Order: sequence, then structure tokens, then C-alpha cells
Amino acid sequence: MVDKIQSAIHHWTGNLLSYVGELKLINSVLFGLENYLCSALLLPKIVTKLVNKLCKDYFWGIPTGKRKMIFQSWKSVCFPWSEGGLNIKELMSLNKALLSRWVWLLTQDRVGIWDQWSRDYNMLGSFIWTTKSKPHHAESWRAILKTRDYLLDIAENQNAAQAILNSCVLRGHFIVRKAYDIFRPKHQKLGWTRVLSCPEILPKHRVCTYQADQKVLFTIDRISSRGYPLVNWCCLCKCASESHRHLFFRCQYSQHVRRLMLQWLGFPSSWSALDLKDWLYRLLHQTCTPKWKIILMSSCLAGLVFVIWEERNNRVFKGCIRSPNQVATQLKWVLKTCLSVSSVSQLRCWIENT
Repeated sequence: MVDKIQSAIHHWTGNLLSYVGELKLINSVLFGLENYLCSALLLPKIVTKLVNKLCKDYFWGIPTGKRKMIFQSWKSVCFPWSEGGLNIKELMSLNKALLSRWVWLLTQDRVGIWDQWSRDYNMLGSFIWTTKSKPHHAESWRAILKTRDYLLDIAENQNAAQAILNSCVLRGHFIVRKAYDIFRPKHQKLGWTRVLSCPEILPKHRVCTYQADQKVLFTIDRISSRGYPLVNWCCLCKCASESHRHLFFRCQYSQHVRRLMLQWLGFPSSWSALDLKDWLYRLLHQTCTPKWKIILMSSCLAGLVFVIWEERNNRVFKGCIRSPNQVATQLKWVLKTCLSVSSVSQLRCWIENT
């Protein structure tokens, strides 16, 4: 498994991929390689640490030779999106969740070949909750018993452990996603993430807004705090020092772009006085506003954060300068393209008539 992951990472070229592209590869390809063994064996901690290191090094660009600056710890990145992470799976919890499916199967009255063989050969006619490990047991069966022991430890008794397994069942099928949610580490939920959870928002816009709200984008003030001697000056408005609070949205340049977008959307001018966090929480508590307008404002907010950060990087690294009208025009085109295929009919009608 480790060799396959190393081979996959070695053949990937991450220089041209954004964080979103790398996240997709890690979640779909790397964890796809791990799922088979994780459902059959309890991986040793040294293996899980090695796999996490390979994924972490790839995400931060170490194998490509162009190391990116680390904006967050790997532990916090592995939390779900609703808890302030980037939804990368935590390997040890995933391993236990996949193995817990076999424990649940042995608690059911199934008459399959594997069930009958396990009861006759490994369990010797007893129950899964009381079966003891024997020298002749295979490593896969030992992994199932270790997962059972872990369930008993967190539940304290057999009935509570059975209730945990039953809570992961939907229409007679064991849902590994629910089991993973039980085993994984927990963190405090962030309410504003619901604002950016609609599928109409582009993933790169969503991740950039997440980084801006968490204040982990590499603005000049954040880079200077790490000991790099830089002149702290906003390259957009040239009127103040650069920080997250200034860029989103106290900078004159970003305020101009935002006013143009609010005029296009036809929303009240009171929204133009909100900072990023205030805007997120205002959207979160818009209970009387139609759903399609919430999606429209959420998409606009995420797009604004992305294009402002993109314009800042283009000026710093490429020397390319665009006016607020040009940036707003580009964002309008992107929003029209994305929202025109939305499943919300009112939103598609608004785009067609705009």
C-alpha cells in the first residue's frame, strides 16, 4: 500500500494544481488505495504515520521540490468542513470504521458462507462480544477482535456497543460514513460553513473563503510575523498595511469591486459596510430570504474573496494590474456560468434575465 501511494505521488505533478486539486487527488486516489487493506487489517501506527506523512508532504508540495508555505496544521486540516477543516479523512478512524462493519455483520443472523465459517471456526459457537483471540486466528480476524475491544472500551458494555453499531445502519446496510463520524476526533462546529456548503459555489472559491475567514492566507502581516523582513503595504489601494481584515473588505479597491457586484445583484447598499465575518453571519441568519437569493449572495461572497486575492497575487508576482471594473466583469461571467446550471429553477431564471 505504501509503495502504491509513493508511486502515485511520484507520478503526479503538483506544481500546476491548486490546493483544491490536491485535496481531490488525496481523497479520491490515495484513500481509495487504502480502503481495501483498511477493511481487512488493523494498520500499525507506524504505517498510518507514514501514510499521513506522504499525504502531508504531497499537500505541502515537498515531493515536487517547490515547498509551499504551511498555512495550517495537518491535524486541523483533517477535520470535516463543518468543523473548520478541509475534509481529509483521518486514517486511523477510517480503519476502525471499515473494520466495525465486520463486527456488525457478525451480530446479525446471517447465513452466508463467511458468517457461518467465522462462527464455527473462529468463534466456536459463541458470540462476537465474548470471543477470545486464539493462536490459530488469522491477522484479519485479530483486527476484527481489536476493533470489537475498542468499541467495548468507548461504550463500556455490550448493549451500548451494539447500539453504536445499530446507529450506523440505514435500511439494512451498514454506512461506513456514519461509523467514521463516531470514531474520528471531534472539534467545535462552525455555523458559517453552512453558508458555503451549497454545490453552486466553485471549490476554489470555497477554499479561499475558508482560508480568509480562518486568517491563514499569506498576507504580508502574517509573513512578517514569521520573521521575514517585508514592507507591509497593500498593493491594491496603497493606502494601508495589508492584512486579512483590510483586504476583506476595508481596502478601497475591494470595496469598489463589492459595490459593483451589489449593484449588479440588486441587493441593498447596507451590505457594502460589512466585513467578511459579518457578511457570513448575516447570510447565516437570513431566515426569511428565499433560498435562491442566499445561494446567489453566498456565491458572490466566495467569488469576491477569490478574485480579490487573485488580483493581489497577480500584482505581487506577475506585475499584472486590472481595474475594479475588469475584476467585477470577470466575476460576473464566472457566476453566470456556474449558476446557469443550478438545480434551483428561480436562480436559473434570474441568470437568464440578467
